[in-house]
Amino acid sequence: MREMHHRVQNSLQLVTSMLQPQEKELGAADGEAVRRQLELARDRVLSVALLHRRLWRSDDIELINVETFFSELVEGLIRTWPDTWRSQVTLDVAPVRLPPHEALLIALIVSELRPMR
Repeated sequence: MREMHHRVQNSLQLVTSMLQPQEKELGAADGEAVRRQLELARDRVLSVALLHRRLWRSDDIELINVETFFSELVEGLIRTWPDTWRSQVTLDVAPVRLPPHEALLIALIVSELRPMR
C-alpha cells in the first residue's frame, strides 16, 4: 500500500507540474475565468497528492494527522497566491486524526478557499 500511495503521489505531482505552465501561457484574450479554472484544478490535484504523500510517509494509513496535513496543504496553496494574501492566512488546526477520505473532503474545500486575483 505504501508503494501505491508513493506512485499515486508522484503521478499527481506530475499533473500539478503540467497544469502550472498552462496557467502562465494564458493571455488576456483567454479570460480570467479560464485561468481560475486551471488554478482550481491544480489546487485540487495538489490536495489529493498531498494526502497520498501523507499516507506514503505514515506508519498508519487508516488515519491522517489533520494538523500536519493541513499545514503542508496550506503552505503549498499560498505559494501560488499573490503576496498580499500570504500574510493574511492563519492556520489553527487541532491535532486530530481522521480517515483519509474525510481529510480529503475537507482538503478539497480548503483548496477552494483561494483569493481572487
